[in-house]
Amino acid sequence: MIYLGEHDPKWRDSLRQRLAAWELRSFEDAQTLFHALQEGEPPGLLLLDLLLPGMDPFLMVRLLKFDARFAQMPVLCLTPYQEPGLPDRLHRLGARGWLAPGDDPALFLEAVGALLSRFLVPTVGGSHTLSSF
Repeated sequence: MIYLGEHDPKWRDSLRQRLAAWELRSFEDAQTLFHALQEGEPPGLLLLDLLLPGMDPFLMVRLLKFDARFAQMPVLCLTPYQEPGLPDRLHRLGARGWLAPGDDPALFLEAVGALLSRFLVPTVGGSHTLSSF
């Protein structure tokens, strides 16, 4: 399962299409996403728009990484901006990296696939669980 937090309907739809091969839940605001995370099992991957309204996404990543249930959950941040120091800041928070939603679709899918194959382990019945690293 992939959780996608994306504020822009156009990008959300585009990302849904790109990720059609995986089970996906999408959210348009951070509060709804955060509550969904708290209520269920961790997804195999969280794709988090850094412009998602409702909660500071940096704070969300930090809070999730302090929770033992989410400490190993891979987070890939989405942002069109390339601020100086952003990769280091995201890494310190526990994110696996960042991509611009408009990046080459093949590059985007390759990054998502690599994270999923590294952290998801197939279980009986074809479902997946998070692996440790």
